[in-house]
Formats: sequence, structure tokens, C-alpha cells
Amino acid sequence: MKGSVSSSLTIVACTLAVGAALGVGLAYSLLAANTPDALRSEDELRTIAVTMQEFDDPRSVELTARILPPVSVAVNRAGTVTSWACAQGTVLSSATSSVAVDGVNLISLSTSVPLWRDLAPGDKGRDVRALEEELARLGKPVNVDSTFSRDEMSTLAMVAKTVGVELNGSLTRDLVVWLPSPAVTVQKCDTQVSGSVTPGDILATVDSGVVVSPVSLPEGRLPGARYLDLLREPVALGGAGELPPEVTSDAVRNSDAFREAAGAAPEATSLTLKAKVLLQAPVQVAAIPATTLVTDSTGASCVFVDEDPVMVTVAGSEFGNSFVVFASAEPPASVDAQPGVRSTCG
Repeated sequence: MKGSVSSSLTIVACTLAVGAALGVGLAYSLLAANTPDALRSEDELRTIAVTMQEFDDPRSVELTARILPPVSVAVNRAGTVTSWACAQGTVLSSATSSVAVDGVNLISLSTSVPLWRDLAPGDKGRDVRALEEELARLGKPVNVDSTFSRDEMSTLAMVAKTVGVELNGSLTRDLVVWLPSPAVTVQKCDTQVSGSVTPGDILATVDSGVVVSPVSLPEGRLPGARYLDLLREPVALGGAGELPPEVTSDAVRNSDAFREAAGAAPEATSLTLKAKVLLQAPVQVAAIPATTLVTDSTGASCVFVDEDPVMVTVAGSEFGNSFVVFASAEPPASVDAQPGVRSTCG
């Protein structure tokens, strides 16, 4: 009987010992599987995979918008106003017709030099060049050389005909209503339908527009053509940060940035607009932890791959990650997780 009890106790003890060993092993496995990266040994976390993504390098910029004083729009023809599409807030646009005198439609034109004389083929001067530039802005085939050609006269006649204005071989000044910019907004109508007018009489007082400064592109940006995110749709900037000529004052005034700035300073004649510039063609960048990046005393930046430096350009950062562009065409699959005390990329 004693031997039987002793044997039973031995079996129980062995079973408990095996169970305890299995439990310890299982606990170790579970702890190892759930150990945070930060607590793992250096051997377990030596590299970090490189993740590539598109990046348009957004940069905050400021533009100055100068509000020009109101301007009077005048008529150059005598007679009775027989039609006049005028109301406060109405937009008058170049190459359209909004007013008629004695039943004759007049064409609105925006030129950098007001038209002060009749123009016929062969005429030369700054006013001719201003007219050529406006035709070019309208997308018409012209040679901007300050000489009014027969082809340009024919082109202008076709533009006028589409809005009901007949030109007979020349542009007579009395058929033109000059606008200070391609689109202006009426502040006040000074003449009404059925009113009598003489040359020089004021038809309306209009907002003469907004002049927006070129964008000062920030230092350290990635190379490449840029969009300006300011208006309802992004617009392509010129190489020096200038806005394209087709951006109208009305479009600027209707932007959220302009409304915000004007609301904060309603009497100001110069406003600072906040916007962003973005790459037109996004580039591929690597998103890596900022701790894997080394920037040395020369300003050079690099990561390490198998303890060898690989040069990069830092494009930006967000939430502890750095966005970098590798100097080599083919980015590495991973980078060293801990560059250690290295202080140089050489």
C-alpha cells in the first residue's frame, strides 16, 4: 500500500513539473510575440522596410493682392441708350457686347492702353500692340509686333461679329467700350436705358480689379513646375511664380483666401492671401522614421543601409516620419533602424 501511494505521488509530481515547464515555455513565447518593437533587442530590429508613396511637396506661401480703385466706363458714341445690361454686381467682360446706342451694339475690349483712335490695317503703335495682346489672350492667332495687319483686322471683325458688332475694314473708336481688365464688376450704373449720351459720358463705375504679386517660391522645395492652390481650381504657375494671364480679378475676389483677408480688413487696399503651392507632377518619396535619418554638419542628409551611407534629399515630415528622395534611381528595400552615433554622411 505504501509503495502504491509513493508511486502515485511520484507521477503527480512529474506531471506538475512537466506542466510547469510547458507553461513557462508558452508564457515566454507569448511575451516574445507581443513585445513592443521599442523593447526588442537590437538584433531583432536592425532594419526598417522602405515604404514608397506619392508626394506633391505642399508648401505654404503668401501673396499680396492690391485692390485697384474704382474706374469709370465711358461711351464714345452720341445717341440714345437702347439697351444696357447693367446692374450692381453685373460682370462686364472683354469681347462681349453689353450696351447699344441708337440700336448699334458696342463691343467691350480690355487693353493695357485705352484705344484713343480709329485703327486700320497698317497702323502701328502701343495701342495696336495692346489690341494684339488682347486678341492673343482671347486665344486668337496674331503676331504681337505693334503693327495692325489685315489678318488681325479680319480676326477682330470675326470676334466682333459673334457679339453683334459690325466692323467694316477698320476698328472705329465709337464702337468700343474700354474695360480696365478682362472682367470687371459693376459697382454703380450711371446711365439707364433711354438716356441720352455723348462721347465721354459715364456708363458705369466698376471695380477695376485686383493685382496679385508673383508667388515667392520657398527655399528647399523639390524641383519641378508648381500649381497654386488658391482659387476654386489649381492654376499652373510660371517659372518665376507668376500667375497665368487668364486668372481674372473676379476669380481672385471669389477665392476663400481673399474673402477671409478682406473680411478681416474691409477697408484695406492691399491684402495678404494665404495659399499653397504643389508639384504638378508628384514624386515618389520614401516614408521612414525620423530616427533613421542623419543630417551632418555640412547639411547633407543620409540613411544607412548595411552600415553604408546612402544620400537622400529630405522633402518633408509628418507624425514622426521623414519623407526622403533617394539620390540613386533605385531605392533600397530597407534602411538601418539605428544609425547609432554616426554624425557624418561621408
